[in-house]
Amino acid sequence: MNLSVTMEKLADEIDGKFLEYSTENTIITVPVSRHRYQNVTGYLLNRNNTKVVEFMSRVCELNDDIDHKAMLELNQELFYSKVVIHEGYLKVAAAALLDHCTEDLIKDMVLEVARVADDLEHHLVGADVN
Repeated sequence: MNLSVTMEKLADEIDGKFLEYSTENTIITVPVSRHRYQNVTGYLLNRNNTKVVEFMSRVCELNDDIDHKAMLELNQELFYSKVVIHEGYLKVAAAALLDHCTEDLIKDMVLEVARVADDLEHHLVGADVN
């Protein structure tokens, strides 16, 4: 599977925008409502000698107002994604083995990451910051 081709096709399908940094790093801007958008970065990674595709979207900088317990509890409600702390930010991420991915699975993962990240961003920050 070619991540760039799949992400570009998805961007066209959802009326989003696509940007390719490399064959292993892409960004799709997902429209989540009439006036809100969420950037989701796709990565091709090697973990334990296995190709993995990961999608990640930034929510906000970490701060003392974030209820970490609520974030962990939210993970239980999600299908593909999870709330994570990465590089000083609260983010939403999803990952799967590349060999197991289909275009439909990638679409579902990207859309869930975008929706959850946007909902959290709206709730925690009150603005579209991406």
